[in-house]
Amino acid sequence: MRWISLSLLLLVVPASDALAVPSLRYTWGPSSALVTQQAFTGPGDYTQTLSMSGVSGLVSSISLRIMHGRPANAWRMLYPRIQIEYPPTAPLPQPDCLGAPGASASSMVDGATTIPGAALDVIVSWYPPVAGHVVPGIIDMNLTIDPPLSADAAARYALGTLEFHHQNSVAGPSSSKCGDATQPHCFMIVHANATIGGVQVNLTPETVMLGWHIDPVSAPVQCAYTATPARAQTWGSIKTIYR
Repeated sequence: MRWISLSLLLLVVPASDALAVPSLRYTWGPSSALVTQQAFTGPGDYTQTLSMSGVSGLVSSISLRIMHGRPANAWRMLYPRIQIEYPPTAPLPQPDCLGAPGASASSMVDGATTIPGAALDVIVSWYPPVAGHVVPGIIDMNLTIDPPLSADAAARYALGTLEFHHQNSVAGPSSSKCGDATQPHCFMIVHANATIGGVQVNLTPETVMLGWHIDPVSAPVQCAYTATPARAQTWGSIKTIYR
């Protein structure tokens, strides 16, 4: 009978593979726990990690986009100098406001398995401010895997670590340091995709937003506002301000 055949087929599929949902963990610090809020506790390094689990099959690439906003000098490493093209774009690593190491990235993640043959490219870009509107910054992360990873749904795999070097940052305004490190800043996942067996698959985030001096769980609207633009601007309008 047909229903018997279907039942037998389901029995041979491992439960972990049948129920696993490809997911993304975006967190402050190691991937072993989900931490959505971080505060500036003094000069030093602060990290965000990205990892995936519940993925099976041959994975050849990962594509991620993070949006953030409201730049302060303490986050100047994520806002490259204005260039001819729009938006201004540059690869990591980038310097801080004083030219020292500011931001870098690694394909290794504390608490997750490093993917053999993984190569990570991270590009930062931003839209200069117009008339006081929110300034959106973009972090694009692309991980290529050669040869493709034969993923185990039960494993947690490293996608990347974003390292923010705040050695020259201070809490308040400063003319000699990278100031305003305690100004609220939010980061939001825009998309997260994996190419598995030649097919693009969405990675479901455990959380969409991370907050810096703001709690994205208790204040999601305020956090989202700091990470997204109020309205789109044209490159022509930007150039009139920066002439």
